[in-house]
Amino acid sequence: MDFDEEHSYSVHSSSLAGNSDAKWKEFDSVVQTFMKEQDVPGASVAICKNQEVLYTQGYGSAGASKRVNPDSFFRIASISKPITAFTVLNLCLDHDVTLDSKVFGKKGILKTYKYKDKRVSSITIRHLLQHSAGWDRDIAGDLAFVRPALVARCDPEGVEHNRALLSYTLRKRLQFKPGTRHAYSNLCYLVLGLVIEEVSSASFSSYLDQVLAKWGISNIHLGSPWRADWTSTEVEYFNNREPFIVPSLHPGLGELLPQYGGLAMASAAAYGGLVANAVSLIRFMNVIENLALKECKDMDNDDNGHLIHSDVTISDLVKESLHQPDFESGYDWYGLGWDVQDKGKSWGHTGGMEGTSCILFRHVSGMSWVLLLNAWAKDIDLNGVVKCAISRIPNLGLFDCDMSLSGELKSFWECKNQFNNMENGRVVITKDKSQIIFLGIDEATVYKMTALFKIEGYLPIWISTIKNELNFSVINPSSRTMTTCLKNESKFYTFKLRYIIIFSSQKQHYEDYVLMLDKGNKEILEYIREKGNLGYFVNFIDSFCDLDGNLKFSVVLIKCDNCTNVILERAFHLGLKANAYVGHIKSWAKSHYILCQSVTEIGDELFVSVLLEKRMDIDKDDAVTNASSYWVQIEPESFLTELSRKINQISSLTYAKFFNVGGESYVSGCWTNGCASNVYHRISMSKYGLFPELADAAAENVQLLSVSEYEDDSVVYYAGLWIVK
Repeated sequence: MDFDEEHSYSVHSSSLAGNSDAKWKEFDSVVQTFMKEQDVPGASVAICKNQEVLYTQGYGSAGASKRVNPDSFFRIASISKPITAFTVLNLCLDHDVTLDSKVFGKKGILKTYKYKDKRVSSITIRHLLQHSAGWDRDIAGDLAFVRPALVARCDPEGVEHNRALLSYTLRKRLQFKPGTRHAYSNLCYLVLGLVIEEVSSASFSSYLDQVLAKWGISNIHLGSPWRADWTSTEVEYFNNREPFIVPSLHPGLGELLPQYGGLAMASAAAYGGLVANAVSLIRFMNVIENLALKECKDMDNDDNGHLIHSDVTISDLVKESLHQPDFESGYDWYGLGWDVQDKGKSWGHTGGMEGTSCILFRHVSGMSWVLLLNAWAKDIDLNGVVKCAISRIPNLGLFDCDMSLSGELKSFWECKNQFNNMENGRVVITKDKSQIIFLGIDEATVYKMTALFKIEGYLPIWISTIKNELNFSVINPSSRTMTTCLKNESKFYTFKLRYIIIFSSQKQHYEDYVLMLDKGNKEILEYIREKGNLGYFVNFIDSFCDLDGNLKFSVVLIKCDNCTNVILERAFHLGLKANAYVGHIKSWAKSHYILCQSVTEIGDELFVSVLLEKRMDIDKDDAVTNASSYWVQIEPESFLTELSRKINQISSLTYAKFFNVGGESYVSGCWTNGCASNVYHRISMSKYGLFPELADAAAENVQLLSVSEYEDDSVVYYAGLWIVK
C-alpha cells in the first residue's frame, strides 16, 4: 500500500473521532479513549507489518483551526536517539572511525577537551551509544540540562552551547567505569552529536540530512523551540501538567510556557531535538528492519564479540546495534540506540518532553508502529496502548497464542456471550494450554470458572484483587460521547472488587481444592479450620484493603492423596503488623520456605500475611543458610536489581506482589535458596498494555508467576513476573 492511499485523511479539530472504516473502528476507539483520559488534544499513528503500511491516521487538534493528519510534524524527543545512532553507524562507514574509537584523550576524536577523571580517556563511541560511558543521572543529575555560568552565557541554540556544557562536565568525575553498566544519559548523545560534527566537518543537522536522504528518508529534521505559525505542518504543543510557566532559556524573554520557553531544540538535536511525522518514522523503521534481517556473510569478531572485519557493511552494524552488551543479562537490554526486547527480536524507543509523548516500535511479530502525541501522557505505557488497539483488529497476527477454549468451557463462554467480552474481563491462554489467565472478572465469575476448571484439572495458583477498572470505556465515534465510570478524572472504579486469577494445569498433584474470596480474618480462619478437618491445607493467601478500608483475605485450599505430612509442614499467619512480622520472619526463614508474603496498607499501618512450608532437608538447629530470602518492602527499581543478584546467588523467585504505601509503590518478594530460575518481568503496564504483554508471553508458553496492581504518580499500573525455564 502506498503511504498516501485511503487512510491518509484526518478528522476535524473539534472531534477526537477516527475514520469510519469498520475494520479499524475498534482501533480508533482505543486511541480516542486514551487521548480523552490523558487530556491529549492531538495524535498521529502509523501501523506497518512486514514493511507494508496497513494504516495511517490523525486524530484531534493540531492547534487553533488545525487538524492532525498522518503528515503532521511532531517533536519526537528521545526517538531522536536511534536516529542519531543510525547516523553514527553511517559515519563509521563514511570515515575512518569505528564503534570502538576513543572519543577523548590525545588520540581521541574530541582530543582538545581536558578532563579530570582519567577514566574518561577509555570512553568509546560504543559506550556513548549504549549509555555506558560513566555518567549516571540518578546520581549526578541530568548533566545535559545543567546551567552553570559557563553555559548560561552561551546562546542555547548556538554552536558553542554544547561545547561549553561538555567542558564543564568533564571537570567532574564519572559515576562508574565506562563499559561496565548501563545508565541512561542524554549527555552521551549530546557528545555523539559533537563527534558527528568533528568527524564529518559538517553540522549535525547537515550530516543527518545527508544520511537520511541516502536511505530515501525525508521529513525528519531539527525542530524549532518556538510555536509554529498557522501555515506550518507542525502541530502546536499543549502543556497539561505543572509547572505551567517556566523561566525562558533564552535571555530577555522572562517566563514562558514550558513547551516553548523551556526547550532549546538545536542543542538537544542529537538526543531529543528532532521533529518528524508518523509516515517518515515508519519509513525509518522499515530501513532498520530490512538491514537487521538481511542475510550477511560471516564476520570476524574480537575477544569481546565486536566486529573487526575490514569490509563491514551497514547491515552488519545495524545487527550489532541490537546485540546484547557484554555487561547485560536477561531478555531485554539497551543496544546501540535501541531499547531491545524479546532476546533481540523486538526493538524501539520512547520519547517524552513537555508537550510531547511518543513511541516507535518494531514487534517480534513483524508489526511496527508509531504513535505521536502533542501533549504529555501521564500514562507512560504507549506501547501498551498501541498493542491493545491492534489486538482489537482480527487476523493481524500480533499474538500467536490460542484464545479459544474447548468442550464444556467453550460452550459455557459462548452461551454466556462472555468470552473476551470487555464487560466481563478478558482471558489469555498459553499456547500449550498449561495456563489460563483471567483479567478483571468479578467474584461470581471466579466461582463459576473455578467449578469448570476443576473438572479440567486446572488449579488456581495466583489470585490478586484489583479496585480499578481494567476494561477501558469506548468512545462512540458517531455520537462523540463516552460511557465510563470515571471518577476524579484520573481513576476508573468498578464499585465492586474484581480479580486477576491464574489457573495452572496440575491435575495430577491434587484431589480437590476450594477457594474463598473477600472475607475477614475471623471468617477465613473458621473456614480454614473447617476444611482442615476434612484434609485440606492452605496453598495460597492474598490480603487486600476492600472498598470500605477493611483488611480482607482470599485463600486457596488443596486436598490431595496422602497429604497428612503436607498439612503438618504448612503454617500461616494472617494480618500480622509489619514490625511484629519482621521480628518473627528472621527465624522462620531459617527453617521454612516462604510461599506467600502479602503486604497490605490499612490506614497508616502495614499488615503482612504469610504462608510457610517447613524445610525438611535439615534440622532447624543445623541450618546455616536460610531456606528463603525475602524483602517485605522494597522499591520497584531495587527489586529488579535484586532479581539479577538473586539469580547469581542461585535463588529462585517464588512470590512477588506490588503494593502501595502512602502513595508510593513497593514490592514484597520471596526467594527459595539453593535453586535458580530466570525471571522475565514487565512493570509499569497500563490497563491497555496488560493484556498484550500477557498474550506475548503466552505465545511462548512462559509461565506466569504473578500479576499485581499498584499506583505510581497517581497512575494505575500492573506488574507481571514470569518464570523462564
